[in-house]
Amino acid sequence: MGNIFAVANSSVLAFPNRPLDPAKLPVKLDLGGLTALVETHPGHSGTDLIVRVPEQNVVYTGDLLFNHLYPVTFDEQATVSGWRSTLKTFLSYDKDTIFIPGHGQVGGRDAVQLSADLFDDVAAQAEKMYKSGIPAEDAADQYVVPDKYKDVTIFAWNLSIGPTILKLYKEWGAK
Repeated sequence: MGNIFAVANSSVLAFPNRPLDPAKLPVKLDLGGLTALVETHPGHSGTDLIVRVPEQNVVYTGDLLFNHLYPVTFDEQATVSGWRSTLKTFLSYDKDTIFIPGHGQVGGRDAVQLSADLFDDVAAQAEKMYKSGIPAEDAADQYVVPDKYKDVTIFAWNLSIGPTILKLYKEWGAK
C-alpha cells in the first residue's frame, strides 16, 4: 500500500481538457508511462465512473464499492441489477486487484464479494416477500440482517436497505 501511495502522491496528473462523454467511454489517459482507463458502469447513480490502472491491478471504484458497508441506493438513477452486474465485472478482474472504494477501507476481491453477497441476501429476502405478496413499503422495513452480516455497517436504513428493496420490487414488477 505504501508503494501505491508513493506513486500516486508523487505523480502530476493532467485532467482531460474536456468533459468526458459517457457514450465515448472507456477512455485511456496517459499518466506519464502509466495508462489509466476511465470507464462507466451502472449502479449507485447515473454518473458512476471508475478509474482502472491495469498495469498496477488497481481500481478506483468511487461509490460502486462500499467496503464493509451496505450499499447506498437512494439515488433515483441507482440500479440494483446494474450494480450487481458491475460487481460481477469487478470480480472478473485479476485476482490480485486492489479496489479503492468510495467508502470504507482499501480491499481486494473479498471486499467486492462481500458487497455482492450483501446484495444477494437483500434480494433473496426481498424476493420471498415479493412472492408472498408483501407490499414493497412494508418489505422495505422487514429485512432481517443475518448474523454473519451483523458487523457490516448500515449507514442509514432509509438510504440503503429500504431503497434497495423498493428498487428490486420495481425491477421485478417491470418484468
